[in-house]
Amino acid sequence: MVGENPPGRSRSRTHRCLLDHRNAATPDRTGGLQAVHLVDHQQLHPQSARLLGVVDPELQSGRGVLGRSRRRHVHPFVRLFETHQPEDRTVSAQSQTSARPVRKATPGGPRESILSRTAAMLIMGVFTLYFLIPIFWLVVSSTKTLGNFNSTFSLWFTSTSFTDGIANIVKLFTYDDAVFPRWMLNSVVYALVAGGLGTILAAMCGYALAKYRFRGSEAIFNTILGGVLVPATALALPLFLIFSQVSLTNTFWAVFLPSIVSPFGVYLSRIYASSSVPDEIIEAARIDGSGEVRTFFTVSVRLMSPALVTIFLFQFVSIWNNFFLPLIMLRDQSLFPVTLGLFTWNSQVSQIPDIRTLVIAGALVSIIPLLIAFLSLQRFWRNGLGAGGLK
Repeated sequence: MVGENPPGRSRSRTHRCLLDHRNAATPDRTGGLQAVHLVDHQQLHPQSARLLGVVDPELQSGRGVLGRSRRRHVHPFVRLFETHQPEDRTVSAQSQTSARPVRKATPGGPRESILSRTAAMLIMGVFTLYFLIPIFWLVVSSTKTLGNFNSTFSLWFTSTSFTDGIANIVKLFTYDDAVFPRWMLNSVVYALVAGGLGTILAAMCGYALAKYRFRGSEAIFNTILGGVLVPATALALPLFLIFSQVSLTNTFWAVFLPSIVSPFGVYLSRIYASSSVPDEIIEAARIDGSGEVRTFFTVSVRLMSPALVTIFLFQFVSIWNNFFLPLIMLRDQSLFPVTLGLFTWNSQVSQIPDIRTLVIAGALVSIIPLLIAFLSLQRFWRNGLGAGGLK
């Protein structure tokens, strides 16, 4: 019989709360459906669950109604079947939601987050002002005459700033037989050509040290790495002595040749080539009949493009701002870069006071190529580094 208590039979108060919800007893003519019934108990249903009762082993069978032979409180228990959800069965959204752990909110968490965010924004704002105030001062000062420069507030414009600024720019490009455009051209050649050539040489050296195994490769790399720690100013005097022996001082090559050497570029190329250029791609290119030089320029250079852009930007800025090496090597004013040329003009301010405004305007114009380089290459730099981080 299914159901332990027939209808109409009185129940004790002990079992009333447990057995009142049972249905009336019915003859068990289902046969093999009991197994299906047990399986169905493993699922979730919108109807009220009917759990099969199991009598405590301490209770003896054959003594009539459950619990009549003993007065003590009976604790029937429910058998819990092990459930193994098959992959093709779905569980209701309520059960999935209830299984997720609830994260307790820590006291003071949002307040601490707001305070830390505010502090970070304040620090970033201070650094932003630190870098932008000198540029703003250059913009304002380049639009003033010498009289306004000495008598007005240095961080704001005057009523004649627009016309005075145009006059200063025109005078800058025509002063001293238009020598300033020549200085700008020299700096562009030094930085652009030497920086590009130095980037290619650094990439080739770093790639060779990363992908080829030969005797002394680690010693060569350690020597190059030591060159990164040596400041460029410490090498200027030895280079001058060497170039003077071969009569290269006061020539274009005296500044160009040292500028194409970049120990930091070799170091960065070697590190990036080891991580971003898989050996399997190189082997596949060799199997396809590609030579080593062709593999480097068609495969490896593309994979190393983020590092190459970084090396070029560092080289470009370093050569553009180079001052000490041209100061030692050059005496011809037509070979000066813009940094050395503006320094020469600034040293004449005591004799020619009006030249001060030209120095300020020239300093403002000299940073424009750097801004153009960063704005034009930051897209390749950012996208390349993002793609390299996902590999």
